[in-house]
Amino acid sequence: MAPSILICVFTILTDDYSRMTAPIELPLGDQIDCWPLVRDIARAEVRDLNPKAAGIECIVAKKPDPVDVAGVGPIEFVERELTDDDHAYLLRVLPHLPALQIPYSDDVVEAFLRKFRALPDRPSWEPVLLTESRYLREHARIIEQRWELAGQHLQALQDWLDIGRIRAFRSRHVPTNELLVGTLVPRRDVLAYLDHCEIAYIGKKTAAASVEQEAKQGIGVVASKAETQEDSAVPEPRPASRSVRSAYWVAAVQPEVVKKELSEQAAPQAQAIPTGPLLDIKQVSERVGISVSMLHEKMKPASRYFDHKFPPKIQLTERTVRYSQAAVDAWIQACVSGPSAAGSTRGSEGTHAEHVALKFQSQNSAGANIANSANDQGDDDRLRDTGLLTEEIVRLFSRKARDGDLTDTFSNPPSGLKRRAQINSVKGVCAYWNPVEVALWLHEFRTGVYPARVLAEIFDYENLEPWRSRWADEVKRLDRRRGGVR
Repeated sequence: MAPSILICVFTILTDDYSRMTAPIELPLGDQIDCWPLVRDIARAEVRDLNPKAAGIECIVAKKPDPVDVAGVGPIEFVERELTDDDHAYLLRVLPHLPALQIPYSDDVVEAFLRKFRALPDRPSWEPVLLTESRYLREHARIIEQRWELAGQHLQALQDWLDIGRIRAFRSRHVPTNELLVGTLVPRRDVLAYLDHCEIAYIGKKTAAASVEQEAKQGIGVVASKAETQEDSAVPEPRPASRSVRSAYWVAAVQPEVVKKELSEQAAPQAQAIPTGPLLDIKQVSERVGISVSMLHEKMKPASRYFDHKFPPKIQLTERTVRYSQAAVDAWIQACVSGPSAAGSTRGSEGTHAEHVALKFQSQNSAGANIANSANDQGDDDRLRDTGLLTEEIVRLFSRKARDGDLTDTFSNPPSGLKRRAQINSVKGVCAYWNPVEVALWLHEFRTGVYPARVLAEIFDYENLEPWRSRWADEVKRLDRRRGGVR
């Protein structure tokens, strides 16, 4: 009786631990940036896969045994998720089966399944083990699930802001009604939200220490004066029109400026922030009906397609550029009313711009802001000067092409692909790849799935700025080769 009780207790504790949400670590300071906050919450709620999984972590699903139907043959069933009873059964029988520890060979998998099939009380299903290709798919699924959760928490915080349960500020305590990139939320409001959602966190008692440290460095304000500013800076109610969020900007923080300069510069900076909607380059492309690459040509003075009347860039940060929607609409109107007024935009291109001006009237959604913020800040380890990780290469080059799933290809990459595009010597998910060389290899050996048009879209619309110019040079070489230029 005693051993069975211990097994039941161990099962409950182990199962609960696998479902626990890891506590998030709050940064120092009385103000917390809302965008890193929601990403940290999503990471805590959706854990990473263990690259050195062992035991029950290696079993990710179950597959029911096929049923033999007379005159039809065996009927196969799709994989299903493990239930709580399945977890309890596996925890009970795993000590009697061959040990699982990633990485394992095919012989280990076969021995494990053979022993499992020989169990006297085995259920009518077999365990599905974690393989390298499945690891890549699960990792991509986790990333997508985190983005979705981050968007949900950001929307919940925005709802709290709308009804006055929390407050939000740009830098220098300028009130705001939008949770944009760089928006700060008072620490006590963040703690109230985390307690409401029952999300564990650490770093509760760091606010006072951080304020004291900032005061000593001469770049902050004392705690009492900061509290007075927070209490007096109440956001104005949102306008009745309440359009969908269409633009965001980041107010640059300059900690080296002394307190007097901060107070003098606060009012001018607030006036310099654009009041109208802002668009990124992809939204401008959709609005005017011109490709992103052609828009870049219209902004280059040395290009034959240069248009001096094209709306100027609005530089928000070192890496963030936006365009005024009003200026874009005015440029579209100029293209429609007079083709010669829009530089090289003429004929069918100008007519198409007139139609898309009526078609694309909606602004950004919260989900689009989430995605754009990742591109602006270089979120996580997705963008590296040394290359991209395997899972990011698979994601980028799989979703733009029909029948272009590269999971199996990169789980066991061909030697020619590795020699040409792999940057380091690490195998599997920790390998880094040169996206330009990957694109050239795909274009050479899988031209039907990856024509130049598809690859151009990947480099135009994805956050591949360090490699975009190199890809443009390679495209020119490919064009010269096709044209027979000697």
